[in-house]
Amino acid sequence: MNNIVARITEEGLIIEKDYGIRKNFAYHSGANLITYPAFEDLNKPKAMFALAHELGHHYQRQHYSKNLLDTLSGFARMNHLFHLFLFPYLLWEEIDAWWRF
Repeated sequence: MNNIVARITEEGLIIEKDYGIRKNFAYHSGANLITYPAFEDLNKPKAMFALAHELGHHYQRQHYSKNLLDTLSGFARMNHLFHLFLFPYLLWEEIDAWWRF
């Protein structure tokens, strides 16, 4: 087990494989869950960086209002007009997640 996975479990988060089509890493704030592609080797640097970034999203939710972040993030990720207006927020959220880890 690598240090990032150990830190995720120390934070009380669940980490599970995702057998879905999307094959990406994700933080699910309502469930305190981080998912990763099922066949990904978590000891490779690329996977470790992705897990660290998702852990950064967990730290964001501890620092800022969870409801506000989840609402804005949801609107920013829609394929709609909101996406255009909220793109700067989405960019900030992703950079801030890296910064927090």
